[in-house]
Amino acid sequence: MNLTPEVIESDRYQVADVNIVHWLRMLAGNPDILINKLFHLGDLELATCSGNPELARLVAVEMLSKVDQVMQTSSDDGQVRVFPDGEVRPIFHRDSKLRRKHVMVIQSFAPAWSEGDRGINDQLMELLLTIQAAKLASASEITAVLPYLPYARSDRKDLPKVGIGARLILDLLKTAGADRVVAIDPHNDQIAGFFNGPFDTIYSSELLIPKVRAKFNLAELVLMTADGGGAKMVRAWSKRLLGHPNIGITSKSRDPRSSNSRSHFYQGPDLAGKTALIIDDLVAGSSTVVDAAEIADSLGARDIHVTAPHALF
Repeated sequence: MNLTPEVIESDRYQVADVNIVHWLRMLAGNPDILINKLFHLGDLELATCSGNPELARLVAVEMLSKVDQVMQTSSDDGQVRVFPDGEVRPIFHRDSKLRRKHVMVIQSFAPAWSEGDRGINDQLMELLLTIQAAKLASASEITAVLPYLPYARSDRKDLPKVGIGARLILDLLKTAGADRVVAIDPHNDQIAGFFNGPFDTIYSSELLIPKVRAKFNLAELVLMTADGGGAKMVRAWSKRLLGHPNIGITSKSRDPRSSNSRSHFYQGPDLAGKTALIIDDLVAGSSTVVDAAEIADSLGARDIHVTAPHALF
């Protein structure tokens, strides 16, 4: 099924045609997996907010399920997206069966790319209201699936008189009614401790490491951090990919009063004639990654590549 604008604007996806092909392939390849899914997903309801409905559709196909596109309406006619003052009002489709169901709500956050787009803060409010709507509809369990966890960089009090955004976001999710959170590479493992309930971390390295192994000559590969804070993550990559924790660490100085930062030294294996792979979890302004790449280039790296699961730019 092609996602035309008309389909995207509809209030509920029908992915049966895609599912049939997927089911047949799974039945031919491994019928045990198909049977297990059919028996264990009967009480699951998959819903998506407006962040990335295409991603939700792909998840639905893989899970052999349907997906509810939660409507954004301010009236029953479904035509008005938001109130004039910008407030959102997420509403589940009237045919949604949420009572005593495990509802998984997918919200992929993204910056506002153009005028009129709703940014991360608006998307967060949409998610909270959607979770509360499922809770008030008597869902037995609610899981918030967040491919990108907003405010994850605000995970500690590193300056006086500053808030801890990651803790606040997870408190809000719990208050809204989320029983469990699933996130991909949430910047720091300690964030899981902020949520009073199960917190499942999905590591992008499970997908990316096999790709790197297939693409590069590992004997000529040097794994690098974008800054010192990523050393733990890159060492874990190196142990799995190269069998040792020897990595290149770039360090940067940052002025907390300015958005500008500058990497100023490198410590690690010789880069001359080697392939440098800079591993980061989030690229926003990209200045940190660019600084690390410039250091690798100045030290004679033959090729320079970057991997980051959250490429916000």
